[in-house]
Amino acid sequence: MNVYDRLTGEVTKAYLFVATLPFSMYTYVYACKSMKQEEWI
Repeated sequence: MNVYDRLTGEVTKAYLFVATLPFSMYTYVYACKSMKQEEWI
């Protein structure tokens, strides 16, 4: 996914983490700048 900065027009790549809780059916989405372990923990 690409993220666009409105002021500078800079394009940054983002990686999405998506999870769904099975009983409540709530969805959690988090965008990270990289796929390094520090970003995901």
